[in-house]
Amino acid sequence: KVSNSATDDPLCKPLQFGRWRLNSRLMLAPLESVSDCAYRRLCAGMGAAFSWTEMARASSLAERNKATFEVIDTYDPAVLTGVQLLASKPRELRSALAVLDDLASSTHPHWARGIHGIELNFRCPSPDVIGHGAGPALLHRFKRLEELFDVLAAWRAETSLPVGVVGAKIRLGLNLKRER
Repeated sequence: KVSNSATDDPLCKPLQFGRWRLNSRLMLAPLESVSDCAYRRLCAGMGAAFSWTEMARASSLAERNKATFEVIDTYDPAVLTGVQLLASKPRELRSALAVLDDLASSTHPHWARGIHGIELNFRCPSPDVIGHGAGPALLHRFKRLEELFDVLAAWRAETSLPVGVVGAKIRLGLNLKRER
């Protein structure tokens, strides 16, 4: 049987994604210098049920860096959007998440309506990221990974933000030897 109907396409079937029930299985991955609010809105109009901001460094967010605030441009609450964070230390992640909560209730109220998920980045192969002990450099540091996820879980249980999903973007390893 051949069908051209979008309803027969498995990608267009609903998906339970954390606490969110998505209309489709199409999601927009975080794309540095690409996935801004307008692009995410365009992709949502084309069928993407969930999208992610560009990667934001937790350390910069914790320091209240204005350029980092611009990366977390969740102005359209109709487009389910998660924030991708790069963190290497539990205290910097804890501080960054506290800043999200603090500013969502003050100077950045759009975060209170627009941050629907948090994803930790353990995939970015940038030498700068790896050199700071972040991203895939953490994959063999199991205790540190556990600590980061514990911080994220504790925050999710307490935040008032509409975070319906938390997770991680992971690569197999730093190189082919580690991937095997």
